[in-house]
Amino acid sequence: MKNIYTLTIGILFSLNTFAQGTIMGFSIDPPAPTTADIVKVYVGVQFTSMSCNLDNQGHSTTGSSTSAYAHHCLGMLTAMCNTIDTFNLGMLPAGPHLFDLTLTSGSGGPPCTPGIVPDDQRNTTFTVTLATGISNHNQSSNINIFPNPIHTTATIQINEQLKFKNAEMKIMDVTGRVVKTISAIQNNEFSFDRDKLSDGIYFYQLIQDGSVISNGKLVIE
Repeated sequence: MKNIYTLTIGILFSLNTFAQGTIMGFSIDPPAPTTADIVKVYVGVQFTSMSCNLDNQGHSTTGSSTSAYAHHCLGMLTAMCNTIDTFNLGMLPAGPHLFDLTLTSGSGGPPCTPGIVPDDQRNTTFTVTLATGISNHNQSSNINIFPNPIHTTATIQINEQLKFKNAEMKIMDVTGRVVKTISAIQNNEFSFDRDKLSDGIYFYQLIQDGSVISNGKLVIE
């Protein structure tokens, strides 16, 4: 009986050892997708071992539900490793959608050993709306950001056909958390300062009177 107990504890310890990944958050690109948009899902993941190279990933969509997986190869060094997995879902029909991700990891490689148990499994929901003439304003082509990637500062130019006053721009990280807000925008050209934002992928929304008139992605490095 003692040997069986010891073996059981050993198996549980091994499973916990291999379960080293955590899904930190999801971000939908564009943040307010329409049926005319190519929808991408960015997933922030974190591992307790370096490195954490992507081995393989995939997804399948049935109706309004997408099931996805990502498998990473972990090194021997004990240290936090953060990365972002990208899933291109293409154009989706209007309505609510579910994105469910299973995260696994292995050793060696890539290619690396398969995951014994899932490291983490989480999901997010988002809504796709019908594309109309008005929603065409929700395109990143209405804004020109240069340079992009941004190192310290950047210039943001907004399509002169868009007339607004007291607009604001919200900057969000891959988890959807607002990390910076530029308020009281009066002109079609203004400067963006990264301040203390870390390197990575971010998303922006240009908002006028409570409505998103443009959105897109920017990179800081």
